[in-house]
Amino acid sequence: MNHYLRFYQQAVTKYQLHSPAIFQLVMAVMEDSRRYYAFDDIPQMRQALLQSKQEHHLALSERIRTHAPAQGVCERLFRLVQHIAPARTLILGSGAGLGCLYATASSKGQVIMYEQESAMEKLARLNLTFLHLDQRVTFMNSVQSLLDLVTDQDLLICFTDIECINPTDLPHMPKVVVGLGMYGTAERYQRLQQWNQHPGLKAGVDFFDMTVWLKEEGMREVQHVKVVPAWYKPWKFY
Repeated sequence: MNHYLRFYQQAVTKYQLHSPAIFQLVMAVMEDSRRYYAFDDIPQMRQALLQSKQEHHLALSERIRTHAPAQGVCERLFRLVQHIAPARTLILGSGAGLGCLYATASSKGQVIMYEQESAMEKLARLNLTFLHLDQRVTFMNSVQSLLDLVTDQDLLICFTDIECINPTDLPHMPKVVVGLGMYGTAERYQRLQQWNQHPGLKAGVDFFDMTVWLKEEGMREVQHVKVVPAWYKPWKFY
């Protein structure tokens, strides 16, 4: 709670953003109210898994409750991928076999994923197949295999079911990096600070439950902003 209170005190709304690139990103991710089929299909799948009484699903249910991002976060991730429109998306973790579905559903390019738990990888594969998204995804057998593929044009997404990587482990600074749940543990919060100090970074846009780092060529100065929806701070309307 203390993390969020400090975040909220420092946060701005869309009305205080001056960079066109950051303003457009915030409008696309946070202020867009359009609905998509995935916003109904994937939660129904999640609910069915959580309600299943089959013995082999009980352990999965606990992992889903612990590591699957909330629906609102996943919808923001969907909109972010749609806005960035990357040629290739690399995903670390799978969001308990569910979060990755939103990123894949909104991606028009290639998706490469690493999931360290075999049960979660199996679940992600089954879910991707059910939604007819499996042909878009290639699974890697190690973190390093995936990281070796990173280029300066990629989108890299790090879910909470795998530790967010140290930026110094990357051969290149991707065009966009997304970290989910960066305030959840001391280790992830430390990674957040490390990303904020990366020399290749031009902007950090923090939505609290999702943090976005940009290597935006057109920005003259490094910018870091914490952002909340406009109605969270109505006195800042102008």
